[in-house]
Amino acid sequence: MKKILIIIGIILLLLILAVIGIAGYATGTQKGFSQVLSLAQKYSPGELNWDSAKGKLLGPLDLQNLTYQQEDGLQIKLAVAEFDWEPKQLLSKRLRINTLNATDIEIHLPPPKEDEPDEPFSLPDIRLPVDLDIRELDLKNIKVYPYEAEKPIVIERLNLTAAAEGATVQVLDFKLKSPEADASITGTLQPSDNYPMDINLDWVYRHAEFGEFNGSGKINGDLAKLHIDHQLKGAANAVINADILNAMEDLSWDADIDLDAKDPQVFSEQLNPIPMKAVFHSTGNLDAFNADGNLNASLQATGSVKLDFKLQGNTQKLQFEKLLVKLVDHPGEILLHGNIELEPLQADLQGNWKQLGWPLTTEAEYISEQGNFKFSGSPEKFQAQLSTAVDGTQLIPLTAAINVTGTDKAIQIKSLTLNANNSDLELTAKGEFNIEQQSFDLDGDWQSMSWPMQGDAQFESPKGAFKAAGKVTDYQFELSTALLGKDIPKGSWQLSGHGSDKALSKFELSGETLEGEIQSNGTAAWNPQVIWDVELAAQDINPGEQWPQAKGKIDLKLTSKGELTDNGPQLTANIAKLSGNLRGQPIAGSGQVNLEGKNIDLKNLQISSGDARLKLDGKLSDKWDVKWDINAKDLAQLAPDFKGSISGKGSLQGTAEQPHAKFKIQVNNLAGAGIKIKQLKGDGNIDISGKKSSVIKLRGKALLLGGETWKDFSVDGSGKPEKHTLKLALNGKLAEVKTALSGGLKDQTWRGTLSDLSAKKTEFGDWLLAKPAKIEANKSTAKADALCLTSKPTQLCITGSWDAKTGSKGEIELSELKPERFKKYLPPGLTLLTELNGKVV
Repeated sequence: MKKILIIIGIILLLLILAVIGIAGYATGTQKGFSQVLSLAQKYSPGELNWDSAKGKLLGPLDLQNLTYQQEDGLQIKLAVAEFDWEPKQLLSKRLRINTLNATDIEIHLPPPKEDEPDEPFSLPDIRLPVDLDIRELDLKNIKVYPYEAEKPIVIERLNLTAAAEGATVQVLDFKLKSPEADASITGTLQPSDNYPMDINLDWVYRHAEFGEFNGSGKINGDLAKLHIDHQLKGAANAVINADILNAMEDLSWDADIDLDAKDPQVFSEQLNPIPMKAVFHSTGNLDAFNADGNLNASLQATGSVKLDFKLQGNTQKLQFEKLLVKLVDHPGEILLHGNIELEPLQADLQGNWKQLGWPLTTEAEYISEQGNFKFSGSPEKFQAQLSTAVDGTQLIPLTAAINVTGTDKAIQIKSLTLNANNSDLELTAKGEFNIEQQSFDLDGDWQSMSWPMQGDAQFESPKGAFKAAGKVTDYQFELSTALLGKDIPKGSWQLSGHGSDKALSKFELSGETLEGEIQSNGTAAWNPQVIWDVELAAQDINPGEQWPQAKGKIDLKLTSKGELTDNGPQLTANIAKLSGNLRGQPIAGSGQVNLEGKNIDLKNLQISSGDARLKLDGKLSDKWDVKWDINAKDLAQLAPDFKGSISGKGSLQGTAEQPHAKFKIQVNNLAGAGIKIKQLKGDGNIDISGKKSSVIKLRGKALLLGGETWKDFSVDGSGKPEKHTLKLALNGKLAEVKTALSGGLKDQTWRGTLSDLSAKKTEFGDWLLAKPAKIEANKSTAKADALCLTSKPTQLCITGSWDAKTGSKGEIELSELKPERFKKYLPPGLTLLTELNGKVV
């Protein structure tokens, strides 16, 4: 053994002498430097190449286009490197590097190594054998490609000036500059024992969306007790104060973080532009720590909220003593507490809420006075329950509950129930969602459903059931229900079909209602746009079952297809068949309606009931062109609330703003809506555009209006909007009344003159207009000169005005009313020897 040790010692001595001799040769000559690089190329673990190497190891050195590549994927490329140092300083035990510059450095990192078994981490105890003096380290244009990354991490420049003397390293100046961030570090560090340090850090980070962030702080102390002060300024501000104790052995901390943001909407549109503040505090170690804090923020979905939490835990478990969320502007809070096991991950959480309303940000239409929820288990196997009470403006007090179990592959709704406290309303459902297959299978039923639940119901469903199964992109569904309502006939309905998240490729609807049957089928889509193609057929429908005045039996067939476009709806509705009887009269109809945006095309649309006929044909678009024709010998066949006969025809042309209507009409023995007319004949040609002069002429006999009967009446008008006249005459037992107006429309105001107003053969005498009265009116004001009627010696004058904001005001003045005019209304034997004069305002 002793001999072997002596031989090994001799070999080591020879190697040391050889290295010393080679180093002296290599450091002092250009050839020596090249031979050293060649040895490095031969014995390095990877492939080393370069284009040019100049200089000597004593300095200065110059390398061009150096590349290095290993089998594990590590690649390093360097365009230019310069190195200069002072070897003689080694005699004073000092390594002085004057210059170490490099440009265009490209590094491709190898695949990450598989995780190695955890071992206690410890920092090396570094004690340099010589002092260190780095006067200039300057690296430019550094690109680091992580494994399989297409885009590199870019560092535009890295500068370092540092010194080490004894056990202390002093960073005099460290600067890093990149497109996204800049950093500057100064300070001292002793890389041994407890690593005492005193470091100053300043940095800037430029975020593409959130803007620029600036940070500055200090780290001082050692690994036994390290203190951190840091400030952040930008779209969000932060102040961090922390003490880290025993960082390498039994880590513990005492930390405070204050956050605030003047406009948090910068980070998310879901946040309101109202200042947000947060405070967090934590103490402890990895085996037992505590944390608490609060957050004040404002969300668009909730308004202002305040969050308070308090928890304790370790590396295996978190225990939430409290997580409380309160609405600030409205009542409502949610409280959660429980445990979360971290390894393996599982939870046991409970919570409740109070006074939660919907919507959350305005006056609530629905309110949940209270509710409870529970969750227990892991992602692989869990169960959850929720129960609540709900009320609202259109609801009655309800209770709801859901019981769910699940795994990482499927979720089962064991039960979902909805019950009313004061009625028979009940809804139940159950089902399953398969996460792996992205499929579902749901079914449920209900009874005593109505809406709204308070007040008079618009519809009611005594019972119903539904089923749905498949994938969101491919499912089948069925629904059956009984339905009735205020304007909805009582009936039973079945709906089935096949659909996806974009369309119903097929659906069928059948119903039994109004003593007949209704069948409908077709297709519909809503993504990428709304499209439909539907057929409907009704057989033996009796409207009188719901509306007694409309008894009959009707058959109907119609189709509709269309789509919603950026320019509005486009559809075609075709009445293929309308037949049967209504109110004892045969009924028939046919025609087609086309709608394209704002353009309506009526194609031979006609309906008849008994001898009554109505026809429409034409277009309503930018320009109108519609013809109509009506002939009803018994008007009650079309409108049961009216009697008599009506016939007429006409057209509607022009535009919506300036229509042009022509008509010719005759009415006989009309009765309805408190009006009776024995006969009315007339025609008209009315052009609102003013291009042609308008004319209207109506003649009628035996008019009953307001309880008074008029023997005959007439209406005559002519002119254009800017200049026209209108005359009206009524002759009856009460009086013979005539009036005449003339005027015109200009600048949205009508100005004219009442030139004639008379009431003759009244029981109070004949009354005539004393003089023409001017009238002016528009949509917001109206006024008239004094309108005076005389029946000598009596005069009655009326003045007045109207304003949309202040309302109406007027004045009535009566003078020289002789008692003889109303003598018949005085008691027998009573005679007045006076006259009446007065004014009413």
